[in-house]
Amino acid sequence: SARFGSAVAIKGDIAWIGARLASTGGRAYEYRMDSVTGMWAATGRSITPPVPASGDQFGSTIAFDGSVLAVGATGATVGTVNQAGAVDLFDPRTLTRIIRITEATPTSEIHFGSIMALGDGFLAVASPNRSSAPDGAVDIWSRSGTSWARTGTLVAPAGPALYDFGASLAVSGNRLVVGTRGPAGQTGQVFVFEKGPRGTWNQVSRIETAGPLRTDYYGSSLAANGGLIAMGIPTEFPNLGLSRSPVWLHRNTGGQTWTAVAPAVPDDLGSYSQFASNMAMTSRYLAVAYNGGPPGGITVFLHNPAGNLPPSFTSSPV
Repeated sequence: SARFGSAVAIKGDIAWIGARLASTGGRAYEYRMDSVTGMWAATGRSITPPVPASGDQFGSTIAFDGSVLAVGATGATVGTVNQAGAVDLFDPRTLTRIIRITEATPTSEIHFGSIMALGDGFLAVASPNRSSAPDGAVDIWSRSGTSWARTGTLVAPAGPALYDFGASLAVSGNRLVVGTRGPAGQTGQVFVFEKGPRGTWNQVSRIETAGPLRTDYYGSSLAANGGLIAMGIPTEFPNLGLSRSPVWLHRNTGGQTWTAVAPAVPDDLGSYSQFASNMAMTSRYLAVAYNGGPPGGITVFLHNPAGNLPPSFTSSPV
């Protein structure tokens, strides 16, 4: 299996979907939504690693803002360092690579680029297991013209013990949403940061789990758009009679208050589908990836002002 659905990113009527185990060392496919039928179809355009190599896992993660396409190659060799990982930035119009971003000191099996999010002029890349930041850290890379440079690092806020700060990321405007996993038996949490006028990042909210699914996996995947944040739990809860969990949609209800308003419940995809392993959101759609077993795919939910999320369709691999 190529693991189609390894990652998904949407901007407007364009979606990019990763297939990290494609024979070229990974691949990312472009899809477009037909404005008349409302259906999505492959455009025939795709991207492979600039220098294809087995094990690159190119397409493990994807971020897209309309003018820049970021693709994670989490198994890429950097110099002589195996499985250090890298993020390739592309011009989505020409599909030419702009730059490759790596850690300043690549480390074997860190898989840099496994967790990232792209905003307006910045790229956030998380390192949940960095040796210099045991609780995790998120690096911010900023664009100036055609150049990119690391301009800051966020670390876990003070308070109760947290694991894997940066386990998931999402961006909407000047807002960066960071997921963490909690210690065993405790719930994971989600932190909301906002970028100030001078480019500094400040924590403004902390969101805990909704519904009965209190688990350290809460917030393991995220998507955000405007005043909405989707939080996924890509695991199973047999004690609750669930072989796959819902995605919880949270709405900003004033100031820095976030309220759970609706769950997106998956179709019967079979047990251990890893529903919500990755997600992407626009003002109209929530795309949820599942790739726990072949062939993998994407379920797209159409959300309305009431917060309901009826499934629109399920995509099959190309």
